[in-house]
Amino acid sequence: MYANSLLDTVEHKSIEQIFEADDQTQTEVIQSLIRTCYGLVEKKNNLEQRVEQLEAKEDNENLEQRVEQLEAKEDNENLEQRIERLEQKADEHKSELDDHESRLTALGKGISNINDEQADHEDRIESIETNAEDDAGDTQCDTGDQSDRSGETHVSPETNLEQVVSLPEPVVDDQLTANQQRARFIARDLKDYTQSIPAGRRMTAGQITRVLRAGTDCKGHSQTVDRVIDFLNDFGEDQVSVKKRRGKRIVVFGDNLVNRIEQLTQDRDADHTVVTQARG
Repeated sequence: MYANSLLDTVEHKSIEQIFEADDQTQTEVIQSLIRTCYGLVEKKNNLEQRVEQLEAKEDNENLEQRVEQLEAKEDNENLEQRIERLEQKADEHKSELDDHESRLTALGKGISNINDEQADHEDRIESIETNAEDDAGDTQCDTGDQSDRSGETHVSPETNLEQVVSLPEPVVDDQLTANQQRARFIARDLKDYTQSIPAGRRMTAGQITRVLRAGTDCKGHSQTVDRVIDFLNDFGEDQVSVKKRRGKRIVVFGDNLVNRIEQLTQDRDADHTVVTQARG
């Protein structure tokens, strides 16, 4: 207290007055000044530490904000990627659904056309038989052949694959997709293309590829062959199954299905021949 009072007194005195004071007074003044300097240094150090603390706190807050921003950005990017994947998957499902709807529409129109054409063929055959009964000689012989053919038992399609095989060519070109037509091309001659096994008749994916390359415009791409196999499996219903052995797909057809398709093909060719002769 004395030093502080003395220092206050010293502040109002000149340097000369201080030096003119006695030794004790000078000593007390110097000691007071030293203490004051130490106090100022300590305050300075405290202020510097406080400044460093505040700066560190600010840096931490900025760092936390930056981390939050980066995390939010990453979450947004992940969300956008997921949305893109979902949209892509939705487009794929929509394309597949459109394909199925197209097939169903084609099958419905095809069945209707088959029924109409069958009724037309029956009318023409009946007309041919009636006219042939009044003819003589060779015409009467032809009538006998036609009557025998008309008396045969016709097979009715039991699966969609048989319906597709029975479609008239104009309907095939107009209503079936390229892969559906390729599947029909395979199905029309299953007995020639398949091998007999205890479970029915089998045909490998490689054999299907070779047949399509030889008889259609197909280049034999694996995706195209897979779609053709899928159509055969879908259209054949429970009469067709697809198995996989050693990484290769094998299509197995029931014997009854193969025999019915063969009979349907023969009946259709026979009806077409009769109609052609009648028109000639």
